[in-house]
Amino acid sequence: MIQLNNVCKAFTNKKQRIKVLDCLNLQVNTGEMIAIMGRSGAGKSTLLNIMAGLEHVDEGQYFFHDEALSSKGREALATFRREKIGFIMQHYPLIDTKNVTENVALPLLYGKHPKKDAMSQAKKMLANLDIGYLEDQSIETLSGGEAQRVAIARALIQDPELILADEPTGSLDEEAEKDILDLCVHLNRAGKTFIIVTHDSVVAERCHKIYKLEDGRCLESPTGLIKKPLKSDDTC
Repeated sequence: MIQLNNVCKAFTNKKQRIKVLDCLNLQVNTGEMIAIMGRSGAGKSTLLNIMAGLEHVDEGQYFFHDEALSSKGREALATFRREKIGFIMQHYPLIDTKNVTENVALPLLYGKHPKKDAMSQAKKMLANLDIGYLEDQSIETLSGGEAQRVAIARALIQDPELILADEPTGSLDEEAEKDILDLCVHLNRAGKTFIIVTHDSVVAERCHKIYKLEDGRCLESPTGLIKKPLKSDDTC
């Protein structure tokens, strides 16, 4: 599904140019659930943004189903995100002025779907995730775990091929974390591909593979034991 070849990305501040990703190679197959770990500033969010088409690479290539996205323009990448990508964030940025169903329906409404159809699909998605009882509730009444389930419903409403999750359980208690992880595993077994950025080894160990970003490159550890860095011409 995803192939990153010798990807480099740097940012410039007032004093220096900082290379975040350095000839990074990564392959993600359809149906996998992988974790990406690393210290703060290692480039995890940058890597996630590249895979979402929010950042362009400085060097290297990014392929999604063998289609080169590295040179795509803004409009093409926006279409790619809308049709192929679902996002789950740590703080589940739901809109307080809209109820649960309205929040889940937002991606469809932005895509110019008729409101009646969008609301109907949102209610079906909530029911599929066993939270149909929340459909009329206001966001401020939800627990952290409930809010994250609503955010997942919104991420799934357009049936994306790839789910990108940035610390999806970072603000949850232990019980809610387990519930969300169980849900992600269930969705993965149903065919969804997940890439999860996390600092939490409990989250990482539920995934098929664990990768660590270090010195701008990938280290693979399917068993959780970090191995030596891969060479720039290897694929992790």
